[in-house]
Amino acid sequence: MLKSIVLSALTLAAFTFTSATQALEPLPDRARVSSMQAQLLLPDSSSLSVDMNFDCGSAFESTGMIITNERGAQLLAAAYTHMYGQEAGEFVMQQWYTKKHPDDPRKPTFLIVKPNQNINWEKPATAKTSLLQARTLDAQSVSSDDATPDYQSMVESFCGTRNHVQY
Repeated sequence: MLKSIVLSALTLAAFTFTSATQALEPLPDRARVSSMQAQLLLPDSSSLSVDMNFDCGSAFESTGMIITNERGAQLLAAAYTHMYGQEAGEFVMQQWYTKKHPDDPRKPTFLIVKPNQNINWEKPATAKTSLLQARTLDAQSVSSDDATPDYQSMVESFCGTRNHVQY
């Protein structure tokens, strides 16, 4: 009970401080996520509150996706395999299945994907591709003048470590 009160007070204080220095700007035609609060159910049946601030300077500032389960990790791995090759897809699954540090109490709870500016999701307009061909495309189909982003820097695992840093 005391822990909940202290966490609530700290969260309120942090929110008050960050809202005064908020750098997010509204978009003209879309809402923006500025913060989220999640209640995590830990393996020992206890719970942990996590506040995520997406404002300037936060660890979640450039978040494009939050992956919260194995199926999401598999979907991201499939996309990475298609875009960057088999090694990239395997990297995503390794992030999902592996503790960040060997002595951590558990595997990550979620993955954060922070896409960079060099992502081209569109297919080349030179030829139509059948569904079967699309499934078998590999990284070599990307033209050599396309800059391949550093996919490893775009995916980070969170919330399995012993110490939770407040962001």
